[in-house]
Amino acid sequence: MASNITILHISDLHRITEANVDCLRASFNVEKEYYRANSIPMPSFIVVSGDIIQGSRETEPQKAQEEIRSQYEVAGRFLAELCDIFFSGDRSRMIVVPGNHDVSQYVTRGCMSKIDADDYKPFVDSLWNDDSNIRWSWKDLKFYTISDTVGYKRRFDDFIDFYNNFYRDVKWPERKYPGLVDAEAEVIDFKEEGVTFVCFNSCYQLDHLQQSGYICFNALSNLSTKLLEKKRQGRLIIAVWHHHTQGLPKENNYLNYRILDNMTKYGIRMALHGHQHISGILNEYRDVFTEDNLWLVSAGTVYGNSSDMVPGTTRQYNLITIDRDASECQVTLMSREDKSLQNPEPVWENGLIGRSQRIQYTFKIQLEAEEKEESMEEVYQQINEINREAEKTKDYLQASKRLLELDLNNQAARKFLVEYLSRAEDWDTIIKVFAEPKSSLEAIAFIESCIKTKNAEAYGSFSRSPYAEEIQDANVRTIMADADIILKRR
Repeated sequence: MASNITILHISDLHRITEANVDCLRASFNVEKEYYRANSIPMPSFIVVSGDIIQGSRETEPQKAQEEIRSQYEVAGRFLAELCDIFFSGDRSRMIVVPGNHDVSQYVTRGCMSKIDADDYKPFVDSLWNDDSNIRWSWKDLKFYTISDTVGYKRRFDDFIDFYNNFYRDVKWPERKYPGLVDAEAEVIDFKEEGVTFVCFNSCYQLDHLQQSGYICFNALSNLSTKLLEKKRQGRLIIAVWHHHTQGLPKENNYLNYRILDNMTKYGIRMALHGHQHISGILNEYRDVFTEDNLWLVSAGTVYGNSSDMVPGTTRQYNLITIDRDASECQVTLMSREDKSLQNPEPVWENGLIGRSQRIQYTFKIQLEAEEKEESMEEVYQQINEINREAEKTKDYLQASKRLLELDLNNQAARKFLVEYLSRAEDWDTIIKVFAEPKSSLEAIAFIESCIKTKNAEAYGSFSRSPYAEEIQDANVRTIMADADIILKRR
């Protein structure tokens, strides 16, 4: 497998408002022209590693929630516009995880009770347990306990509503935030590009009194079978979370790094994060015994202000290009920094990588050799099994998802996929998968889907393609004539 991909990595949006969102969006329109002029491949994916919003300091819950939801609305608009700029609106290519500012503090405050006791020693001892419900407030010099454990689990509800609404029209891979919010992770696989993203919530047990980053070990362990499968398939597995992994002696807001050893065993070779608001940091975590390694790439804040940033740093984002063959990736990290002194519209220019004087840094990642493709007989056995199950359950959407995991060069797999997606009325996925049809059946399904969704842009690209110009099938020509009228192509 050989492929080239580019990742636009942003983090810590924080200060996007109605007054400046158009300025930030415009700066990336300018960046697109910069990429084109300098022969930089356009982004294949955008990764957003947490802190989508700033959050609210309101103490009254309703006002706090209104402010938070307003912030998510504006941030969501910006992220959607980024997808418009680089992916023609395809949001499936944007990867989003939560950060500490995405924890709704008005919820956690309402779920805690102050502890009044004569002897505090038992609370001191339990404070350091991983799953402790005890918290310490330096402001009050008092211990608190999470008295409403059910309500406490709702501290991500505002983020979840934003996330599920943002991805509501993405059918494949389907996006819905995991049910166990801070104890599950999400795997998003892109077979064609040979890359798998593993999205972690590093805010396990995090609230207004507990700021340490932590990824629940179960979130990783529950994915063991799936990740080992992707490792054997030669995928480049990239983890995404929010917190950085190192801090100063008096800090406690960085990630518990113990989980990194386990990640390397599952083939995770690169991680993208933010949180520390420092530009273009690159570290390598290595197990000295197994020699497994994990490259840690940090982005700064893409739109914070001076109160959010370490002195001497600027707004920043990363651009990562990856050239891969069957068993090795060459990764190049470039830093783009705002040179405008925090104008509403950033002026992005080349920045330095960490403390170095380099504007880019290249490193290599070794991958496992890709497993041989399944035999045709095995593929047909799977197709037959999927077909029998679909006819039995009538769950054509699930059948479609299983077929999409197979080799779509197989004619039988494509035939059943067209049928099942049509029965499930998943027009958007038909448009995405069959934009370059290989048969009249696929072409008809594609055109009908464009008509049903009024997708003139997709149909226009198809109608101008060499395939469309050479079509002789009368049925396809007839439906194309209908589409020209309905979608006003003529």
